[in-house]
Order: sequence, then structure tokens, then C-alpha cells
Amino acid sequence: MEWNCRLELQQRKEDGAGGHLISLMLRIENTSAERKEEMLCLQTPLEARPFGLREIEIKLGPGEYLELPMEFTFSCGGCHLFLGWVKGMQERYLWKWPVRLGGAGWYSGDTHTHSTYSDGKGSIRENRESMLEKGHSFLYSTDHNTFKQAEEIESFGESDRAMGFLHLAGWEFTTPYGHALSYGTKHPQDPSEISGRGKTEEWQAFVDGRNREGGIVFLAHPYEAPRYEFGEQVLDEIQGIAGVEVWNGYNHHGLAYQNRKAFAKWDEMNVSRDMHLTGNAVSDAHTAVKQGDPYIKGYLNTLERDSIHEMLKSGRFFGSNGPEIRFSIQGTGIGESCRLDGKTLVHGRLAVFDPLGRLEEVILYRGMRQDKRDVPARKKIYKVFDVFPVGDGRTIWTKDWYFYAEPGDFYRIEAVSEQNLAGISGEKRTEEKGFAYTNPIWIEGEKQS
Repeated sequence: MEWNCRLELQQRKEDGAGGHLISLMLRIENTSAERKEEMLCLQTPLEARPFGLREIEIKLGPGEYLELPMEFTFSCGGCHLFLGWVKGMQERYLWKWPVRLGGAGWYSGDTHTHSTYSDGKGSIRENRESMLEKGHSFLYSTDHNTFKQAEEIESFGESDRAMGFLHLAGWEFTTPYGHALSYGTKHPQDPSEISGRGKTEEWQAFVDGRNREGGIVFLAHPYEAPRYEFGEQVLDEIQGIAGVEVWNGYNHHGLAYQNRKAFAKWDEMNVSRDMHLTGNAVSDAHTAVKQGDPYIKGYLNTLERDSIHEMLKSGRFFGSNGPEIRFSIQGTGIGESCRLDGKTLVHGRLAVFDPLGRLEEVILYRGMRQDKRDVPARKKIYKVFDVFPVGDGRTIWTKDWYFYAEPGDFYRIEAVSEQNLAGISGEKRTEEKGFAYTNPIWIEGEKQS
């Protein structure tokens, strides 16, 4: 590259109200043999104040550099990603600069990946370094039918904590008739115990066994390929799972048929059954460069295993390959239950942010839970609104509105943008769309005293 750009954290202090005051230094060096005159764009994270896109004019001779001090206030801790690029040349010059503040705040990571301990091509070290470079804070290595990776992962524990990173070991239960992810358990089960497709009793025994160990089970890529499918009977009858992988990025984009079918099944299961199932987004990466594409992001009080597990079970996160979503109803956030005494006028608040400034579509879905004997579940999912941002709204689109909601409803958001940010790494580029979705906000009746 002709430009060497770095953004470094110089100083940080608390502002007394749960926020963070930070000083940064942006260093830009011309590494070419010619004088260069360019416009550098700096996009701040959503929680930074001042927020927005800065344009910095650069005129530097060979070997010359420029240092620009900057100050920001962050409303919370966590890990925040600054982006930089040469104006009009995002596909050639794009930098990602994570600022790790720690404490309560927004954290992102990937909970289904593979390493050389099974059929992955990236080592444990290479996978974690890829996640750190992309600005993520946690990684679950879930190799096929093995837990042998745990010892190596634990050896990085102290250095990971010092860097504000959490690496965990899980395992993927890999059978010829469906795959599942087990978090929080250490003893992989023999895959031959699933003897055929549609064997709900055998899958239920697997789920019950993991739950007795205090584990968490997600059904993986339900429609990845016909030879891996569980069978509809298993999806319709299984109990005790935390959720379903609605977006598995190994072979398919979030808008591809296989994942859209998983989204539809997830909605159907939440509509027609008395369950709050989480929809997970994972890379299922088998190479280091693919780690974290896509990823999940949620608000955590602490970056610890129990916090990650609680987030996975509750669904208090959104899945994405770049766009950010903040969504609440009556102050109730993603994955939480908003309790109402019957049909009530409520306040919704939504912000959708694309760091590359190219939002294309924002959709609000409403689900209406029902007994399975009623009208088919697929007819109980509606688009409440479907908007196509233009102008300044292509960077951040916001909406505050009032509407009537009632117990039995749930609401979730999807957003589409022009470019997949997660897939831009080093010299590699992707033409895939940016995409993000939220888990539902559940509308429940008041608790009985």
C-alpha cells in the first residue's frame, strides 16, 4: 500500500456517568516514492461523540507523515471499530481500527468456527489473530466431534484477557442427519447415535443430555444441503434447544435461499410454538480469513463466558456482516420481553447504521404467535414497514414512532446494504450485500402477582 495509516489509543478516563473520554492519535505516512495528495475518510463508531464521517485532506511527500490528535466521548465501553479509507477508493484502501475500552458495552464475535483440530485450514492462533484484526472480542472454536482444541485455547487465556479478547472451546455434533452446536459442555457424543433422518427421539436425547450438563444447544444450518438435513419432523417437534442458526456463512450469504429458508422456519417455530427461539449468525469458517463473516453483536456487562452464554440463550444480539442495529420498544431491547396489559400504544425506537454509508433497505417484521391448529404459521409474519433509505439516510437511518402492540406479538428488524464490510480483509474483497437482522423483541402479558 502507498499509505501506512494507524489509529492508536493514547489516553482513556471515565467521565463519571458511565461513559469514556478517550484521546486518539491518527498517523498517516506516505510510503510511496512520489508526492501524494488524497482525501482520507474517517468513519466513527455509532457510540462515539462526535459521530460522523470526517474528511481529511492529505498532502505528503515520500516518507513524510502526518499526526492528528483527536478526542471522543463514548457512551459505553466494549470494543468499537473506526474505519478509514481513501475517498472513492474503498475497495483498494480500507483500514479497520478497533478501540477496546472494556467494561459494559457492545461486543462482537463468532460462535461457530473450525480449526486444524478438525477440517479447518487455520490454526487456533491464526483464527484468533484474524478476529482481533477485525475488531471482534470473542470466538468459539467448535470443531467436529472433538474438544481437543480446548487445551491450546486455554494456553492463550492470560494474553487474551490482557487484549480484551475471549476465546472459548465448544464442539459441533456432526452426524449424517444434521449438525448441532454444543456450548458449555466438554464431552462430544458419538454421532452414530443418530441413526436416520427425522429421528426426533434420538435428537431429543442429545439435547436433554447437553442440558443436564448445563450446556446450550443450537441446531446448525438446517437447510445447508439435503444430505445434512434433520428432517422437518425434528424441527417441528424438538424441545429444549436455545435456537437455530438462521444465517450460516460457510457456503451461503444471509440472503441466499438456504438461509432465507432457515429464517422462515425460525419465524414459524416462534409463531406456532410456545418457545422463544434465538436466531444465530455464524461464519462456520474453515479458514482464518473467513472468521467473523458473519458475526453477532450484543451489549454485555462483562466479557466473560457466562455473559456470552446468557446472550446466546436470550437472543440479546443482532447478526451482521457490517450494518449495525439498535432497536427497542418501550425501552425494552433486542431479545427481551416487553410486558403489556393488553393492547397498548407503545414507543418504538430504531437506528440502523452502515459504516460504509450504503444502506439500501430496512424492514420491520411483526410475528403473531398462535396455536399450531390455527391459520398456518407462515401467514402470521408481516412486514410492518419496508423502507429504502436515500441521501444522508444511507449512512444512518433512524425512526421514532408510536404503534399498538399486544401480548403474543414479536418484532424483529432486517437491514440490507450495498457492501459486506466483514468480508473486506487485507487485499481480499467481496461483492456480497451487507446484511443484518435482530432477534425478536417479545410482547408479553403482565406477570401475575
